[in-house]
Amino acid sequence: VCIRTIRNYHKELIAAGYTVTDENPELVIGFGGDGTFIKWISDNNYDTETKYIGINCGTLGFMQSFDITNAKMFVENIPNYIEEHLRYVKLTVNTGGKERVFYAVNEFNILNAEDKTFRANVNIGYEFLETFVGTGLIFATPTGSTARNISSVGSIMFPSIEAIQMTPIEAIVNS
Repeated sequence: VCIRTIRNYHKELIAAGYTVTDENPELVIGFGGDGTFIKWISDNNYDTETKYIGINCGTLGFMQSFDITNAKMFVENIPNYIEEHLRYVKLTVNTGGKERVFYAVNEFNILNAEDKTFRANVNIGYEFLETFVGTGLIFATPTGSTARNISSVGSIMFPSIEAIQMTPIEAIVNS
């Protein structure tokens, strides 16, 4: 991103009476593409109190509603923007008696870290679904359905659908 563009936004925010800080912000304005947007959320531990506005200046910007053309108009309209609440997916993984919790906006990719065949019992809630054997599993949100999921022959989901898609990666046996 052009440093001059960021400075222009910074100047407009100050002129409009906003305080610019890195400490506990109420609003995060970021420049980049979808990957950058997802990284901000991850870096802030999926904080749902902070509001995020993404300004697209990356290659893919489905999640950002703004482009970098007019800083003054952007800043003037901050109070009028409609909030969209993103839902995060929570994944709990139990391995060897140890429970780990992960969050995602896009997708989870679960693979065997030792480059061996991946084996997993898949439950939805407390209901057993299947035993999976293969390279791994992708759990994609509608937002993430066009990421790795589609290249693994998963389906594209419309963004407003409330669903999670499980796509096998090179399945060997499912039972």
